[in-house]
Amino acid sequence: MTSNEETAISADKARSEEAFALTAALLRQDRFLLPVLLLALGLPSAIQVYLLELPEWIFVSAVVVERLAQMAVLFGVARRWKRKVSQPGARISATGRAFLRTFAFGTVLWFLCIAPLVLSSVNPESNLILAAAFLFIFGLMLSLRFYFYFAPTALLGMDLKSSVAAALEITKANPRAAVRSALAPLGLTMVLINACSLPFPDGRSLEWAALGAFCQSAFWLLATYSALAFALTLVDDASWRAAGLDPYRSERLETLKVQGRGTLADLLSARSGMQAMVLAVLLFISNSLRDYNEPPAAAISLKSVEYADSVAKVSVKVSDPEYKLRGFLPLMFSIATRDGTPFSRQPTAIANGEPSGAAPSSSRGSRTDAVINLEFATNRTAETLKTQADLWLWYKGTPVVLLNAAPEPASSLPQQ
Repeated sequence: MTSNEETAISADKARSEEAFALTAALLRQDRFLLPVLLLALGLPSAIQVYLLELPEWIFVSAVVVERLAQMAVLFGVARRWKRKVSQPGARISATGRAFLRTFAFGTVLWFLCIAPLVLSSVNPESNLILAAAFLFIFGLMLSLRFYFYFAPTALLGMDLKSSVAAALEITKANPRAAVRSALAPLGLTMVLINACSLPFPDGRSLEWAALGAFCQSAFWLLATYSALAFALTLVDDASWRAAGLDPYRSERLETLKVQGRGTLADLLSARSGMQAMVLAVLLFISNSLRDYNEPPAAAISLKSVEYADSVAKVSVKVSDPEYKLRGFLPLMFSIATRDGTPFSRQPTAIANGEPSGAAPSSSRGSRTDAVINLEFATNRTAETLKTQADLWLWYKGTPVVLLNAAPEPASSLPQQ
């Protein structure tokens, strides 16, 4: 690394530290507004948890409302501070058109990231999964390049064409600003979400899942103020003056930075963001280990077992009146001995065991029990499976049912 590069990196870090102090000052001055913004951002996310079992169009509508709330908060905060740092009597550009430009710009970037994820989740085994991964990375890189897109549209009042060039110029002024700006909001939000999983790491509790979804709003709120602080320091002087903002820019921002320095500014720094991410990863590992090793919330009883060479068919009834089978994943069943020697690691087929034409025991989303038919591939003969006295059905890391203790005598399938 050359001395010029080291000097540039040091300058970027210094500007970033100033931006973190400015972020803290913006948050302090808006402290009475923050609870309202959190509710506006968090409620749509929390409500989605309760809508997962409803028709898809209702869930999609909630996602659209959530995105509208995010864009409204981003735009509203930027416009609020535009008025605060404008010259007295300065003309403010039309709010409606400025919002539409911000919404259009932000929605395109959002779609480039979210569309590949939707595509991969709909058909994870598709040949397009690599293309989806490439498109996601492309969308993410493009989003980082235009991370400060809202500053030209909402803060400076530029049209879309000028906003594209201005957003790139802001990023060029400090290429690491986007990542530095997002680290603390991302790390702190990850800690909050993983902390909400501590009581029930398998996601069985609707209330804790909704609280975790609500906590996602912390990222957007903190990232909005952090990005705005960076934008205020990175916008070039010509664009600043053309937008009719305070001619005493340096003095005004320096006053805010002095007000913001302290514990909150340190908490919002990139260093603290990295530390928060490490803590979040540790919480995630802890939750995952507990989830794997704790017994399921559902009571599991064996209905029948059938064996053939290389095949075991198991029918079980699961019942969970308290949590209504939330967090229960039939794919996590396996067959092994009591001490964990594997016979089959996961089902090759899973089917609903309700008789054809029978009404479900309760409506979707509030079902408390179900019959599940599982088929496992093994490398053992039917005779070996039938005579194995220590053969258990496992759920994740817990043996739940002794297979050769079926209520009815086990029958054999035709030999393959």
